[in-house]
Amino acid sequence: MIPVIIHEVGHSLDLSGAYISKPISSSANFWNNYNQDSNVPDNYAQTNMIENVAQNTVVSMYNEHVPGQFGGLEPSWGNIFHQYATMITEAREAGQGNSIYWQGKSGTCSRRLAPSQPIAVSGMQQAKTGGVKPFVKLSANVTELNTNRKTSKEKFSGCSLKW
Repeated sequence: MIPVIIHEVGHSLDLSGAYISKPISSSANFWNNYNQDSNVPDNYAQTNMIENVAQNTVVSMYNEHVPGQFGGLEPSWGNIFHQYATMITEAREAGQGNSIYWQGKSGTCSRRLAPSQPIAVSGMQQAKTGGVKPFVKLSANVTELNTNRKTSKEKFSGCSLKW
């Protein structure tokens, strides 16, 4: 399931302009690097370049977060290296180096959504908790976001993910 989530995040990063080349899936830089490789990550990446970028997001995240990197998992890593290396490089150049690809090294998040009303385990009705919401506050440094679109001028700031 985690690779599917990362794949979907890959679409968001690509199509919302998180890379220097916006979107990276249609950029000359990515296509030029793609043309240097003999393969794509898997059969689904053969569908089109948008899916290829999303699949390379999974590879890029693995490469950046797992000891031994992608080469420690896949002996033929060089067959797609130019594609995922381009994504990593462009993410760094776009200022993503402190956020989605490298969360935890210097990325921070100091805001969260408000807790929702408790839900019964059956999911069919509101839980009976005596009107007390569950305690979900992470720390004194994490404040609640105002998400009322009609009255809030506050943006989702407080997190280092920016593009």
